[in-house]
Amino acid sequence: MGKQVLVVAFQAAMEIMAEQFPGAFAGYTLQVMESHQASKQDTSGTAKAIISSFQKLGVSFEMDQVPKA
Repeated sequence: MGKQVLVVAFQAAMEIMAEQFPGAFAGYTLQVMESHQASKQDTSGTAKAIISSFQKLGVSFEMDQVPKA
């Protein structure tokens, strides 16, 4: 399987989990780092989708907290 297929599958799984178990991760912390796009000014759509799913699961995290490494 290629990386893109795995990323799409992971995003879909996260969204399904967020819909079925809202708030399940409340109280947990999250770290998202974009290592392959350090020169980009904006956070990628992939990172935004993952963060959105985690927010629905109850994790407090904002898009501007994503470091670019």
